Amino acid sequence: MNGWFEEYLGMLHDPAHWAFELTVQFVIDLVILYFGYKVIFKKVILPKIRKDIHSEIDRDHDLIHNEHSEQDLELIRRMKGARFGLSGRFVLPSGRQITGDEMTRLVELYNEVEDEHDAQR
Repeated sequence: MNGWFEEYLGMLHDPAHWAFELTVQFVIDLVILYFGYKVIFKKVILPKIRKDIHSEIDRDHDLIHNEHSEQDLELIRRMKGARFGLSGRFVLPSGRQITGDEMTRLVELYNEVEDEHDAQR
């Protein structure tokens, strides 16, 4: 038992041993922290937090995210025949952002659907 304790004291007072221990500890911690941040936090945890916050905001503000929500269609009904700039973006009541070209296509689509509906009556 005396040999073990002497070996322990020898390593405890050896500067080369401390340098090696600190180097290994630094490398392992760096790899674990890098992996934990880059892979686990940024790819798993952060997207889930963002999704949860986004859905909570949608729920609080009664926002619907589908292709053409009733709010979008109502806005298109009110904007029938309107002209839009080609470079701007529009935020629909559902929170969806679209370009001027997309808004023009939505208005044209609404006009076509409404014309077909009128023809069927």
